[in-house]
Amino acid sequence: MNRQFIALNGLAIVIVVLVHSIHFTRLSTQQMSYPEATGVARLILLALSGLSIFAVPTFLMTSGAFMAYAARRSPPRLPWRSVRAALERILRPYVLWSIVFYLLVFIQRGESYSLFGYIKNLIVGYPYNFIPLLAFFYALSPFLVRLIPRYGYLVLTFIGLYQGLLIFILTPKSFGAVPPGFLRVLAPPVLSTTLALWAIFFPIGLVYGLKMQHLAPILTKLKWPLVAVTLALYVIAVLHSAGVIFAPMAAVVARLSFVLILPSVSRKVIPQVRRFEKISKRSYGLYLMHLIVLDLVMLAIQAFLPDLHQHPLLMMGLLFATGMIIPMAIMGVAAKIHFNLLYRYVFG
Repeated sequence: MNRQFIALNGLAIVIVVLVHSIHFTRLSTQQMSYPEATGVARLILLALSGLSIFAVPTFLMTSGAFMAYAARRSPPRLPWRSVRAALERILRPYVLWSIVFYLLVFIQRGESYSLFGYIKNLIVGYPYNFIPLLAFFYALSPFLVRLIPRYGYLVLTFIGLYQGLLIFILTPKSFGAVPPGFLRVLAPPVLSTTLALWAIFFPIGLVYGLKMQHLAPILTKLKWPLVAVTLALYVIAVLHSAGVIFAPMAAVVARLSFVLILPSVSRKVIPQVRRFEKISKRSYGLYLMHLIVLDLVMLAIQAFLPDLHQHPLLMMGLLFATGMIIPMAIMGVAAKIHFNLLYRYVFG
């Protein structure tokens, strides 16, 4: 298994916290009726926000590769006990921290749902939207690993085409056409949006993990062309989000070209690689906790440092620092207590 995947996973969660810090900065600025960032500050925030297109694909691709590693035998097989352990590891903390989030929004703004509404929120992934998709692919993995040795590229082609169809169904403006109504039946409830965004990436990780010896040399040769394509598409995607141009598909293709670079990234060239590897080990708990921390810190800024809204980069930096440090500190203290079972239930 490629060792760099651990550090890249840590880098991805750092990007998630950074992007959400920017989102909370904008949200708080609007709520407090302060002017939006302009000039260089706006360009920096837009450029950093654009990194979000790479974060979840990295999680999913590396998750698929790690699952493939668990299935590496001849012929490849993935025991159901491994799948059950993976599902339990992500779903128990997911339910716990979702409940904490629902309590927080109820206390803050009286946001409440019926029992069915809360169950629906958990199923669709509010506010942790990619967790149900990850659970879906974990559950599907035993079937996929049986198909991939013989039909791996066909599986990827089918999933890629299906993802493109979902994009067409859900965002027809991206194609400048209106899909026929009967195609709606192909958009499943619960997962249609996340499948349209990220369906291909977990299977890419599975295929790479099971066909590494064949694919690694090919992807290494394509590394620099893929880097050039990804950078160009990233710039186009940022310009699209800024409203300068209309290119909604740039982000879609950039995600794909980016994950194809990951296997050929050398661990040695990743700056602060050990730090990112340490973060990666606690990335799931960090993902689940940081939204709650950011929300509470934002409330404190509104109450005690309202003038900070006039300096959006500083506010974003404060949110980012606290969104990283506080969850990591909490998990660090919890790990030292040596309640391993409790730690797994709470942080994954």
